[in-house]
Amino acid sequence: MDEHFKPEFNWRLSCDWEEQFIDSDRNYLFMSLGFEIEIYIPYTKLKNLDKNENDVTAVSNFIFQIATSIKNMIG
Repeated sequence: MDEHFKPEFNWRLSCDWEEQFIDSDRNYLFMSLGFEIEIYIPYTKLKNLDKNENDVTAVSNFIFQIATSIKNMIG
């Protein structure tokens, strides 16, 4: 997990890793990771980007920028 979180986030401390796993006398781990993200894009923003129904490049690039920003926030 060290590879997947930003260095400033101490995931071991957040989930009480020592007590909940290391010192638990278990030899297995149940883990569930997930997240939900909602993004609100004003209709007028998309309308201004989507000027040509045969060319969705501007809208596609905008959505790609959003996805890249989210990836940068979480890792």
